[in-house]
Amino acid sequence: MKKLRDVFKEIENKGQTSGISTGFTLLDNDLLSMRPGDLIVIGSRPGVGKTALGLNLFLNGVRNSNLPGYFYHLSETEGETVSKMVGNHMHFNRNAKGHSIIDAKDFLNDSPIYLSTEYRLKEIVNELRVEGKSHQIGIVVFDTFQSILDFNKNITTHDSATFISKELKRLAKELNCIIILTSEMNSESEKRIYKSPRLDGLMNDGSLADDASAVLLLYRDEIYNPETTKDRGVMEIIIAKNKRNNPSNIKIDCSLLDICVLDNF
Repeated sequence: MKKLRDVFKEIENKGQTSGISTGFTLLDNDLLSMRPGDLIVIGSRPGVGKTALGLNLFLNGVRNSNLPGYFYHLSETEGETVSKMVGNHMHFNRNAKGHSIIDAKDFLNDSPIYLSTEYRLKEIVNELRVEGKSHQIGIVVFDTFQSILDFNKNITTHDSATFISKELKRLAKELNCIIILTSEMNSESEKRIYKSPRLDGLMNDGSLADDASAVLLLYRDEIYNPETTKDRGVMEIIIAKNKRNNPSNIKIDCSLLDICVLDNF
């Protein structure tokens, strides 16, 4: 048993009293920022922007914390991921000096960013635990949850998904870091008149929604109503679960997520 004052000291020493900015003011206001120990899920149908948002939160997390970040790019090649990171940093600095490809590469080379294509859960956990012993980890992103699930099915899909999400939740707490998972949504929303995703639409999620600190579901009306939409170039982020605040909806300009793929960098 611990005295309350000792618990306060531990929390302060771990830096859990303050969060890391997502880089988006409206999202920070509703999430109360990203915090060590969080497991954040980003869900959407294909092509809506979950990888783009995940990469933005990752790079903004590294920029705003100065702590190492680990990006598991399980759905793209290493070249595609690096190209998007370079494009993101160029866009981030578009109104300031240092926005060229060379400047972006120099910044990323000097940043504590690590890339991996490992998809085996046991190896992922062991790898991060080893890294966590040598330095504090800031943020970890897995793109996508289904890519991990495909290679770690031991029992039923539901039970395997539940085991993975609980293991990653424990890891976020153990390493005192932020873990973000992107996740596909099932096609049920496509059958409804209103196509906005719902929490029960996470694909093969097991207990993912229950284990998550926050679940962000993405929707772009222009994909489904290109002729009539009033939200062209807008992404709606439906915060379907938020352990620190009420569920809410926010809208952001898709240009803020601009990640160009550079052919020659």
